[in-house]
Amino acid sequence: VVEIVRPPTGALSEADRQVCLEVDRERNRVSVAEGIAQAQAMAERGELDSARSLLSQQRAALLSSVAARSGDALSNLLDHEVNEILQRMSSRAAYESGGRAYALSRKSAHMYQRATTQAVQMPQHSLPNAIPPTFGAASSFSAPVNAAVPQPMGYQTP
Repeated sequence: VVEIVRPPTGALSEADRQVCLEVDRERNRVSVAEGIAQAQAMAERGELDSARSLLSQQRAALLSSVAARSGDALSNLLDHEVNEILQRMSSRAAYESGGRAYALSRKSAHMYQRATTQAVQMPQHSLPNAIPPTFGAASSFSAPVNAAVPQPMGYQTP
């Protein structure tokens, strides 16, 4: 069992209490991506009012973040995306004619970003049973079918 001991809040200096903008940006991106996914699922069930309400709450939380208040470009982009999805969910017809595709594309883009953030690069020599690629006209890469799947190593973001 791992236990992380943190100092009491009152013991933290002002610098320790300041929010790291990079962390806040990522938190905003993940939160918006999750909100888009939830709103899109609601819209698919015909719950457009609930979907818009959720996105409006998401937008308000985004705009109140430290990153957004500091004029962060990613936060501005996220705000634009949420606002665009809100407009494209204004009616069932608007959602079906382009809102669905836009929401799915934004959700996919943010989930892909999260996946690439979590990806861990492994050196070629650490992959069990790896066969190095060859280059040239007849190049091909093949690995044994029963090759072990490498496990990620190192730190991964939640």
